[in-house]
Amino acid sequence: MDNNWIEELSCSLERVCGVETCEKVLSGMDKYESSETDEEGSWVRELLERMGKHLTSAQTTEVLSSCACRYPTGKLLKARRAYLKNGSVDDAISELSLQLEDSLRKGMLFEPEIVDWLLDQGWGVAGKREGNRIFVTKIPKSGNLRQYMSENDQGRQRELYCHCAQVSSSVAANIPIPVEYCHCGAGFYRWIWETILERPVRVEILKTVCSGGDRCSFKILLPESLE
Repeated sequence: MDNNWIEELSCSLERVCGVETCEKVLSGMDKYESSETDEEGSWVRELLERMGKHLTSAQTTEVLSSCACRYPTGKLLKARRAYLKNGSVDDAISELSLQLEDSLRKGMLFEPEIVDWLLDQGWGVAGKREGNRIFVTKIPKSGNLRQYMSENDQGRQRELYCHCAQVSSSVAANIPIPVEYCHCGAGFYRWIWETILERPVRVEILKTVCSGGDRCSFKILLPESLE
């Protein structure tokens, strides 16, 4: 297991639920010392079982979403400035889309037609806005993206898709991971939009590879009265 993520989890549990509950959830979990896929899957399942026993559903969502990876700060500040210029969510989305396009074209050197397809589908950090909702589909892990795009086998695509090592390895071994674990992935988008807006937002899981889907999609619920 990723020790840095476990440390993040421990801090999040203490903040949301207190030291005593944190200890109840994590006590003895170091029995899973191996990085073998079946043990990683067992670790995640037992973690969520313990969280279900000691935490409310809202607390579980808060704890896991707080453990998400973070979008690069410099890029996020550019999106924040774009929003502040006119108070426009669409301007922030445009900035995020330009950042993704630049990464795909200049960083990963993808062909224009592939970049256009990914952007048109709403894949990546920007997503597509419908009123006060933004629908996003997580782009496959960057190191696997080219292989993913050329892969015809749906099962293999699911293996290559997720950014989370525990999920990716478990999917490859056909070991189920509860979909609640994906609140961590949802937290990636929550962090982005709460930083841009400096207001709370909610993110709902629509489908993920853990729920049997071929991709991971989320719905970002923005505060009311935003342009």
